[in-house]
Amino acid sequence: MTSRKNKTIGVTVLGAGLAGTEAVYQLIRRQIPVRLVEMRPKHTTGAHTSDLFAELVCSNSIGSNLPDRASGLLKEELRLLGSYIIDVAYKYRVPAGNALAVDRGAFAREITRYLKGHTLIDFVNDEATEIPDDGLVIVATGPLTSPTLLQSIKKKLGIGHLEFFDAIAPLVSTESINMEIAFKADRYGEGDKGDYINCPMNKEQYLAFVDALLKAERIELSKLEKEERKKFFNACQPVEIIAESGIDSLRFGPMKPVGLVDPNTGKDFVAGKAVKNIKVNGADVSLDLELAYPAKSQIDAIRRQVIDAVRAIPGAGNVSANVYSKIVAHSVQLGVKLLPGVKNIIAIASGKGGVGKSTTAVNLALALAQEGARVGILDADIYGPSQPQMLGLAGQQPESKDGQSMEPLEAYGVQAMSIGFMVDVETPMVWRGPMVAQALDQMLGQTNWHDVDYLIVDMPPGTGDIQLSLAQKVPVTGAVIVTTPQDIALIDARKGLKMFEKVNIPIIGIVENMSIHICSKCGHEEHIFGAGGGEKMCADYDVEFLGSLPLELAIREMADGGKPTVVGAPDSRTAEIYRGIARRVAIKIGEKAKDMTSKFPNIVVQNT
Repeated sequence: MTSRKNKTIGVTVLGAGLAGTEAVYQLIRRQIPVRLVEMRPKHTTGAHTSDLFAELVCSNSIGSNLPDRASGLLKEELRLLGSYIIDVAYKYRVPAGNALAVDRGAFAREITRYLKGHTLIDFVNDEATEIPDDGLVIVATGPLTSPTLLQSIKKKLGIGHLEFFDAIAPLVSTESINMEIAFKADRYGEGDKGDYINCPMNKEQYLAFVDALLKAERIELSKLEKEERKKFFNACQPVEIIAESGIDSLRFGPMKPVGLVDPNTGKDFVAGKAVKNIKVNGADVSLDLELAYPAKSQIDAIRRQVIDAVRAIPGAGNVSANVYSKIVAHSVQLGVKLLPGVKNIIAIASGKGGVGKSTTAVNLALALAQEGARVGILDADIYGPSQPQMLGLAGQQPESKDGQSMEPLEAYGVQAMSIGFMVDVETPMVWRGPMVAQALDQMLGQTNWHDVDYLIVDMPPGTGDIQLSLAQKVPVTGAVIVTTPQDIALIDARKGLKMFEKVNIPIIGIVENMSIHICSKCGHEEHIFGAGGGEKMCADYDVEFLGSLPLELAIREMADGGKPTVVGAPDSRTAEIYRGIARRVAIKIGEKAKDMTSKFPNIVVQNT
């Protein structure tokens, strides 16, 4: 075959849509001359609006980009194989959550410019009325094939018709959206980019929308299309079909209410099932909002956020919101039973001593208590119990009401138990591993913890047999690793992390202590122990970086004086950091699977 450019043509491609342009690109990258035949704009269609190659006529979305979806997997395979279309799509990608959407104009212009200017392509701008008989031909004309060429295809293939299924994607102009009440959010809570515009509706608006949708003019389907539609659209139906199944179908499906975002989690309240007991009385609305973490200091702000959001809906009257926290027990290691009176146990650990683990533990406990949680702290650092001193309880001893169990002491609203309550401060703890484990078992099991939401366990430093044994026996909800930025501490911290992984205890996150020193005289900042070590460790192991704490004299002085920073200097920047870390810890626990063992009945097999 010879072209008008007097070049030998290797392959003829009919159609300059997505498939046609991809085929052309793959051929010319292999140095195969191509004749590309495209009828637009000489002969246009009812869907195309330009003469550009690869024009997207239905939507700017090329489908899901998730690798666990068929379309996402296909795109990834195409990318690995050097797809031109996918490469250009990523170049002109626009926000669309987990879908690959493009600026359709820029996308098509780029492809057109490149292919029209390539020396190996002979572009023929005319209608192909039949499939050429000479040479290799790729028919890539799609569903908008001209009637004349369609007859040639039917004759060549020996079939009576071609079928194409698609949904109409309406366009909404931004000018028609009231952005004073609309808000941006992610569709499925997959991130925090806010790629989608959400338009709230009241009941009347929703009903009017559904009514208009059901009464809208439609293209009459053929008998074959009606039959085939059931097969192809059974799992993913167009909105008008969903609406036909019931007036409320859409609001439980693609139009389910979303958008009110928790400022602490960044996730949607409705999607997270935090909204309870919604009641509508005329124009008045009342609801409950249940938080899975303690947030005493933020209740009023969140309540105001909820009320303002609901009031923004047209037609809304008085709005009342009851915001509260409900802390429940979450799953622990398989085969380890929960402690009576304790919902969640948080292990505070370090790979080595001297990194501020105990100071971090007591401040996190106090911060959680200040936010309204019932908190206990267990000083499991047998060889160096420091919690009695830090809590101002040194010299006191726990009482026993029944001679078999102990009542925890209390300081600043936190229940406390420590071996330091029972031995003289100057007595060395010359104990072997089994004795340490037994002592911990006694303090855990024989302490009458009173309805504790979070029990903070100040673990012994290190990663030896003792620590491993404790981690296996204690029903731990999650662990927090405390380290400093210096390399030697990080090496040991990594060992600690691996230890918890070994016994299937999830890592809540990492706290970097003594990260920076600020001179009290001149304000000069200096990273004495290095910088960025904790964050790098988090990146290496895919765990959350909970926060960094400064190297301050006041932190040590207040802890030694029995008033840790959170209670000794509650308005300080450091106290706020501790509270932020505690909040992140509680949020992470709230997102874990709940413990359901208490829901199961006890089964007893006996002879009758």
